Amino acid sequence: MSLELGCNTLYPEVPRPGPEEFSLAKICEALRNIAALGFEAVEFSHIMHLEDNEARAAGEYCRSLGLIPWSGHASGSGAVATEGQREITLRDRGRCLEICHQLGVSVMIYHVADYSAATYAPGVPTELLAVESNVLKHLAARGEELGVRIAIENGSDVGIMTYLCALVDEVDSSALGICVDTGHAALGELGPGRAIRMAAHRLYSLHLQDNWGGCDHHLPPGCGRIDWCDVGQALAEVRYDGVLELELTDAPSGGRVYHQELEMRTGAASGWRLQQRVRELRGLV
Repeated sequence: MSLELGCNTLYPEVPRPGPEEFSLAKICEALRNIAALGFEAVEFSHIMHLEDNEARAAGEYCRSLGLIPWSGHASGSGAVATEGQREITLRDRGRCLEICHQLGVSVMIYHVADYSAATYAPGVPTELLAVESNVLKHLAARGEELGVRIAIENGSDVGIMTYLCALVDEVDSSALGICVDTGHAALGELGPGRAIRMAAHRLYSLHLQDNWGGCDHHLPPGCGRIDWCDVGQALAEVRYDGVLELELTDAPSGGRVYHQELEMRTGAASGWRLQQRVRELRGLV
């Protein structure tokens, strides 16, 4: 990869029904919309309901459009604070890895435990680290077998980001890294630029989205308060080489005005500028 611009698959009708209604036909329509706007890569947003043959067909269709099948998003939280949760996580995330393999993507995006910031205030919680690192070692080993890397996604707190970095280091596998979601980081003290710099060599993927600090609106970059100049600088500093992946919404919250094609076009325009800036800073142009 070399900083290609990507967009996630968006259900082409509003309001979006349940994720299980995101059929192969609708995924293919979403892929056509992404290709028509000039994006180069794709994240598959709703995949857990897909059968293997459907996932293979979606990946093949993606490639036939000239798009890179970059990432797939696992659904729900991966909290593993109890043994029961551990088994559920291994089952569900293991299945998602198999779907990602069938899609032909490079990265599976994964939310780990959604604990409160207070959990991390005294420092890295060693007991939680031991439990989650054990689970992720199993998943990372399976990811290595399938050729799919796992990228765990940040929240808004510095303490949680510190924990994610420690978790990746504890697992110590080339199949495990971090996905920085700029919108999540902007909802608290962490901030997108700091999140990228903390992830450093662990940064395997991105969710580029914007907001005004009060709600995770998944606005196109440049439509909120995020300092995208600093994001570009941070990406250049850590020498990120993956896809510049937008994560827009097909389920707008808060009753805000929403027009899917306009938000995709706006995101594309902002994404191209960010791509150019990072390439310039890296001396790639």
